[in-house]
Amino acid sequence: MGFYLYIQKHAYIHIYKAKRVVKMVDLYSDSSDADELVMMDSDVETDSEDEFDIADELEYEIDNIYREDDFHMESTKIDQTYYIGLCNTYLSRNTILFVNSISNRSFFRHPYQNVLTYLKEYSIFHCSRPKIEIMKLNVLPNGTYSALVKTHWLRLIQRHWKKVFARRKLIFRKRRLPGSQLYNQCHGKYPSDLRYLPTIHGMLSNYAT
Repeated sequence: MGFYLYIQKHAYIHIYKAKRVVKMVDLYSDSSDADELVMMDSDVETDSEDEFDIADELEYEIDNIYREDDFHMESTKIDQTYYIGLCNTYLSRNTILFVNSISNRSFFRHPYQNVLTYLKEYSIFHCSRPKIEIMKLNVLPNGTYSALVKTHWLRLIQRHWKKVFARRKLIFRKRRLPGSQLYNQCHGKYPSDLRYLPTIHGMLSNYAT
């Protein structure tokens, strides 16, 4: 089996709980002895309580996502299937590793940032720059879970469609000009530079091999 064999089932839960324990240890290890405690101003104390409230709320939300999505989290992932989740580049072996995923239903039910935090906390790998991607799972012969990132093509489509949409708006605006309307009435068609209205079809033709 590969060195980075994808670990499933309860490994996520244990890792997440361990992280929470480490955070609590760090929190209390920084406190001084009882004799050196200093009474803080009431405003500062209130701000601290607010920060803890926000952290508790986020922690509750992350746990809620897991309870809602635990079936997907612990399920066996299917080779050549598309998933929404995190991946991590393994440069030394030129491989993109499949890190973690979330069901489509849960992804659309929760804010993006909360989903990203959930995927990071329940991940078995550290991602320096985590970003939610659309991935196609590719199980290698040694059992390693690698990923083919498909989100790149969606970004290309969005970028090119913005340009196409801007050109369409420009053509419509020029067609409304009096000169274009008169030309259309006399010839039954618009001027040559306004006849073709670009569409989504063919806008990625420059990527064709």
